[in-house]
Amino acid sequence: MLRILVVDDHEVVRRGVISLLQSQPDFQIAGEASNGFEAVAMAERLQPNVIVLDISLPGLNGLDAARQIRRLAASSQILFFSQHNAPEMVTEAMRIGGSGYVCKADAGRELVNAIHAVAGHERFLSASCAA
Repeated sequence: MLRILVVDDHEVVRRGVISLLQSQPDFQIAGEASNGFEAVAMAERLQPNVIVLDISLPGLNGLDAARQIRRLAASSQILFFSQHNAPEMVTEAMRIGGSGYVCKADAGRELVNAIHAVAGHERFLSASCAA
């Protein structure tokens, strides 16, 4: 069972992601957070297998949160989940410790596969982000 932390500041997006992930028999939602500070605290406390992490978050953005999470929950795999598909954003996200990057536009097709990939210590990039 893969334990997943979902982080996005938009409740409707979080709800949609959680609904999609709960339909998978091998996924368990360990928690959810709406900002970077909550994400860091929950990652440290819960030590999930995978953290689905938005970049545009209030307070502490996803990139800065990821830097802290890498130190506090080193075994958790970070899967960035963002509307931003600029190559420099994707590169920076992967450089600071992301295991994967899913563009929100591709989530319905790619999020489940991306979680499986990063949980297995493989890299994953959305097709539209890698273009």
